[in-house]
Amino acid sequence: MKTPKFARWGRGIAGALSLTLLFSLSAAALEPYRNYTYDSEENAWVEPQAYYAADILRGGTLGTADFHKPQDVFVAPDGRVYIADTGNNRILRLSAALELEAVIDSFDNNGKADGFASPSGVFVTGEGRLYVADTDHKRLVVLEADGRLWKIMGEPDFQLDESFIYAPVRVAVDGAGRVFVVSKNVNYGMVELDKDGNFSSFYGAIQVTSSLSDLLWRRIATKAQREKMLQNIPTEYSSNAVDGDGFIYGTISTQSADQFIKKMNPMGSDVLRRMGSVDPNGDIELPDADEKPVRSVLTDICVGRGGVYSVLDTRQGRVFTYDNDGNLLYVFGALGNRNGCFVQPSAVDVLPDGTFLVADSGLNQILRFYPTEYAQKINAAVGYQYNRDYASAEASWMEVLKYTAKSELAFNEIGKAYYRQEEYTAAMKYFKLSGDRTQYSKAYKEYRRQVLNDSFSTVMTCLSVLAAGIVVLVCVRRRKGRKAGRGGVDR
Repeated sequence: MKTPKFARWGRGIAGALSLTLLFSLSAAALEPYRNYTYDSEENAWVEPQAYYAADILRGGTLGTADFHKPQDVFVAPDGRVYIADTGNNRILRLSAALELEAVIDSFDNNGKADGFASPSGVFVTGEGRLYVADTDHKRLVVLEADGRLWKIMGEPDFQLDESFIYAPVRVAVDGAGRVFVVSKNVNYGMVELDKDGNFSSFYGAIQVTSSLSDLLWRRIATKAQREKMLQNIPTEYSSNAVDGDGFIYGTISTQSADQFIKKMNPMGSDVLRRMGSVDPNGDIELPDADEKPVRSVLTDICVGRGGVYSVLDTRQGRVFTYDNDGNLLYVFGALGNRNGCFVQPSAVDVLPDGTFLVADSGLNQILRFYPTEYAQKINAAVGYQYNRDYASAEASWMEVLKYTAKSELAFNEIGKAYYRQEEYTAAMKYFKLSGDRTQYSKAYKEYRRQVLNDSFSTVMTCLSVLAAGIVVLVCVRRRKGRKAGRGGVDR
């Protein structure tokens, strides 16, 4: 059961002080930030550095014009990288080695030259089909792998306020060809289209509540005022992604939401696992100087292997990575002008080798982050865990503990490994170190049952031996009795 928000202010302030100390200690570090995690009491703890920035991609270094406010970066299934260079109205395609292959700034549309207007999102299917959220043209442009136009999906046919302006900013496509669009000014969920671009429904809708004053103001406001109000409403979903199993992930930018990350099944129901020390929402909620809650603003999400996903927080310039159960694995990134920092981070994706690409629309560049040995051990352990290779996972988590003595996650996963091997005493030890009372109770229950079963076997063996001894004794006495009845003479 989660602690009520008002009861967490004390711990929140303690967490804020911990984070302040954490980042002040990092000033002399190699990177201008430090990895950290939260324990079961929502306290922040410094962890070994997980990722470091090494490469910077700019238009000039790629042999083309400099980027201008890039809004999206996408790693295709074949390893190629696509960049939505929004301010330059173009899409760049890079090879898996991050070398420029193509600049897509126009295409043939029924014999006429056509182009993009502030393209903000890109997605590439396994067949190489490129979907572009052509924001200012209020459409999706779909190109074949060879650059030929396949389809233009215009403004969907649904009824909203007459002042509504359709403005797609992100797009994702599942294996069945269903298209999921994140649009500005839509608070009903993602816009779901069929494979032909026809409107199907609002997907993953989130209940939005308005205050009484907002409702009254909308009734008396003029058309121009209502239009301005609609434009100022924050986008319900800020980004989306799809995993290999067809689940749709979404990040929510509104601060009024209870959860900022969702993983939805085909019916649009949220099935994200939230089993970590804190919910996967970025940083924990902390009070500002006016005692108002300050939370992360998640602007993008990407899904890696083994159920691992990462989200980008534009408020603090951090990337948070979680496993399939919602455990926080590591954090990297910060706002600033130093190496490895961002001015206005806009998108994140992960390459097949585990390195991250983060687009910074403020500095007009893309940073590549490499894992340290510590992060490599965690990634390996999580991969083994996801594939149910528990012996290898336990060994990798043990390696993680060589880098940190305060990893509740490592302790917990080692405890689970011992639990599966029915070594309940060892499991109880590690669950105690992780602070997981629920898992500790489960291990203790099994340990007690194991002791009772072992004791039962021992008792039954003793009883069997005792019964056999009694039978032998009775037989001996009867024999002696028969001898005594015959006068003690054995004929």
